[in-house]
Amino acid sequence: QMREVDQLASFAFLSELYMHPNPVSQLPQYRAQVLHRLPRLRQLDNQQVTPEERVKTEVIYGADVETRQEIFEQLLPEETFVDRRLMTEALISQLEVEQFGRNGDAGPFGCEPNSDPTYGDPPRTKLQMGKFRQRVEQTRRGGFPEGVANFSEYPAPYHSNSAYDEDLAEILEAVAEGGCEELWLGAAEISPAGIREIIAFMQDTSSRLCRIDLAGCSSAALLGAELLKSFPLDRGCSIELENCGLADSTVARLRNKSEDVSRALNQAAAERRRIAQRVKDYAEMKEFLNARAELLLPRGEAPEPPPLLCHPAQWRPGSTEPQKALEGFLRANPNKLMDAGDSWTMSKRSGDKIHLNADQFKVINDKLDDMLTDWGCDLNEPSKGRALPPAFVNAFGASPSKSLKLLGFMIWEGVAPTKKFKRDFYRKKDDWQAAWADEQRRMKELLEKAIEEYDSGDAALGVASGQLIAHLSFLSGSSELKDPSSFNLVKVSDESPPPRHGEDLHSALSAGLVVVEEIVADGFGGGNLKLTLRSLSSEPLIITIRKGTVFQQQSWTHRSDLLTGLDYMVALLPESSTTKEMLGHSFTTVCPPPACDEMLITDFYVDLEDLLGSQALIWDHFQNFKWPSKPA
Repeated sequence: QMREVDQLASFAFLSELYMHPNPVSQLPQYRAQVLHRLPRLRQLDNQQVTPEERVKTEVIYGADVETRQEIFEQLLPEETFVDRRLMTEALISQLEVEQFGRNGDAGPFGCEPNSDPTYGDPPRTKLQMGKFRQRVEQTRRGGFPEGVANFSEYPAPYHSNSAYDEDLAEILEAVAEGGCEELWLGAAEISPAGIREIIAFMQDTSSRLCRIDLAGCSSAALLGAELLKSFPLDRGCSIELENCGLADSTVARLRNKSEDVSRALNQAAAERRRIAQRVKDYAEMKEFLNARAELLLPRGEAPEPPPLLCHPAQWRPGSTEPQKALEGFLRANPNKLMDAGDSWTMSKRSGDKIHLNADQFKVINDKLDDMLTDWGCDLNEPSKGRALPPAFVNAFGASPSKSLKLLGFMIWEGVAPTKKFKRDFYRKKDDWQAAWADEQRRMKELLEKAIEEYDSGDAALGVASGQLIAHLSFLSGSSELKDPSSFNLVKVSDESPPPRHGEDLHSALSAGLVVVEEIVADGFGGGNLKLTLRSLSSEPLIITIRKGTVFQQQSWTHRSDLLTGLDYMVALLPESSTTKEMLGHSFTTVCPPPACDEMLITDFYVDLEDLLGSQALIWDHFQNFKWPSKPA
């Protein structure tokens, strides 16, 4: 209510105020009413308060009426003074009563003046729609409370907000993307068909959803015994249907108060936490993965050689080769670089023994200092330099200078204890260029074979598969194309069963109903895959992008290809374009995520339905992908 704004007048330093979308913002002359009460405001609802507005407010509230009347009566004593203001405080009160039935109060939800108070399908006020959209986004991000998609409990004044059949596609999509275990709908205004849609989603989608709350939803009574037959009780799922008009025995049976329910919820929550940790780890690997991918990008000549495995740059999160190499060194040298008093000795990778005198020991120490400085360490004031990678610190200590383990590992990796070779903690240029050229030839040959085999036919615009098969074969360490079935890839065919809703995207592309205008992938997580479709039909269309659909990079970016984990539906008006944001899972943690990369849809989908609801399970399955160790 507007009178509650008066309570803010005591805040002497209040200069910015955000009221929208509070219903009070729909009152007549709302800004003038607020500025009259809070004249020190500089911004209201992120909009600057102008001098003109201040003058207008003073006029509305009659700041100079008495002065003007006094001057008028002095100059024209025989005339009657008339207040000719177009808007006054009294007129504002009159308008409020006409529009809202009361003064200074737009009600709990507000309404649009002189129009129906709701809009859209389903009908909601702007305030209700804003709250609903907030809940959808919370659900996409894992729910609130965590693991719960809450569309039933809204704090006042949002308590009458409800979910409808028309909301279910978006709600269930958000539930799957957020990995929620529970969906609270309460007394939602959904039909029996809507309840069937929820059950079908639980049966057909690899989500972790295992508990539904529809307490108070009257449509459940119309399904009766059908719920007992169709609801997946055997998987440890449960549904709350109190006050729905069902028999108490049916409600109790569907609550499924068995140990399986607790076990299912605990397993789903544990998997959600595991995914969150894996995603966090993957995000920390981004710097190293990007740098490594950059090395193998096709170009005219090889880039500068990368550092050896003893260099801190190779110990950033995402790298596994240094630890393996260190273990090999320690197996051959359990005493590290052994101090024999006036000399130091160890076994080299070749198996030969090497003995260092004092001069050689000093040289290798100097090279260690140079290597740490190359990383960015400040040897004089360590706190000011670049922090060493945690794995490097775990292996060699927080102050690795003069570490016998690190000095020995440097020699093991090829750093020579002689001044003849400068900065030889980087790979030798000739060896690097030869290895890089070999990998470029392998990439080129794989791609040529893949394009000939998979992209030589008449594919729809924006559809190709050659780069995908070439890339996955490359990551498998093969010089020959591997069969798609080795990656659990299945070719989309005309015999594939139609989706439950709408037209399959591949079928629509083949039939010329739609065209792909653009596919862009950026980053990792919800909304990282954007697909823009244009309808060529004169009729409205519903297009379904099936779960498991694979999207490939257009070239050798060495960034991740993506796959969808659930069915996505896109509504297209006749001869119009629509962009759909989706969650694209990455195949492997070996490659960095896309970076505003243009993608292509492939003719393949991943036939791993039990894994598609979990990014962690997908990574586990494809963990055998390896980065080629020779060039990197």
